Amino acid sequence: MISIEKTGLTTITDKSTWDSLHDQTKEYNIYQTFEWGEFKKTEGWETKRFMLKIDDTDFTIAQTVEKKLFDKKIIWIPGGPIFSKNSSFKSYDSFLKELVKHYSAYKFVLRINQQYPSHPTINFLLDKNGFSRPAKKRTSGYTIYVNTTDFENSTTKNWHRNYKRSQKNDLDFIVRNDESLYSDIMKLYNETVTLKKLKNVPDFSHISTLHKLLKDNVITFIARHNGIAVSGRVLLKCRTRAFDYIAGTSYEGRKTYSSHFLVYKILEWLKNAGVELFDLSGVDPEDEGVFNFKRGTGGELIQFVGEWEISNSFLLKKMLNMYLVMQSGG
Repeated sequence: MISIEKTGLTTITDKSTWDSLHDQTKEYNIYQTFEWGEFKKTEGWETKRFMLKIDDTDFTIAQTVEKKLFDKKIIWIPGGPIFSKNSSFKSYDSFLKELVKHYSAYKFVLRINQQYPSHPTINFLLDKNGFSRPAKKRTSGYTIYVNTTDFENSTTKNWHRNYKRSQKNDLDFIVRNDESLYSDIMKLYNETVTLKKLKNVPDFSHISTLHKLLKDNVITFIARHNGIAVSGRVLLKCRTRAFDYIAGTSYEGRKTYSSHFLVYKILEWLKNAGVELFDLSGVDPEDEGVFNFKRGTGGELIQFVGEWEISNSFLLKKMLNMYLVMQSGG
């Protein structure tokens, strides 16, 4: 179903229509899929899907999730907005203007996390339409893209050397697209949290819901040593792209270089499955260990447009940023 707002936005509720538009975008991602919006509903968010179309070659879409508190709204756009492959950014400019107009009937704060490589025109249009960088970000704004078609020749010497070391440890590689490895993944994830002394981390108890909604596109990879899981990752697949979602390695796994083994085997598996791009889903250059490990794959460091926000309520914006500060422990 499609309805046209007074603001000029088109509201889309039909899955097939949304999927068709999503398929035509340049930097599509898992977080702007119809299924991800349905998943966020299970977490108490209201999901809306908007489009503004100039013509068949220039349109912009965004799936928003929002929570209403009396006459106030908190709106989050994960991974978007996204636009058509040949967009001139005209639709993007109009989309931002109309989206703000749509929410202006409320006291609101709207935060986007646009996973599109940093672009001066996009930054200019966001600034033009009243958006600014938030005081506190949820993400670093960086990721690494690994091209699976030629990754074997792209890893750094040290990273490849550690992969060779892992091959001496008799590791097994297991792949599943169901929940059978959930307990292994969570044990490895929780051990990693303990080893790194991480705080305020998600519990990932929603994996069961993701399996129901994304089905075969939730894929679990495990490396075992002597029959015991020592490293694991969960990926979310979206057509020819895959997104890193959960990762964990035990103390024993670190000693056997199982992370290098597992990522190498994952890249082989993705290549054979026709997945061309592996998005390592965020890196923080200040987290030297993780950053160097992911960079060692030979992937390309990408800076996204990232997080911007707009609000007509200073208090609401301040409350959101204070909440994010407390969530990150900072």
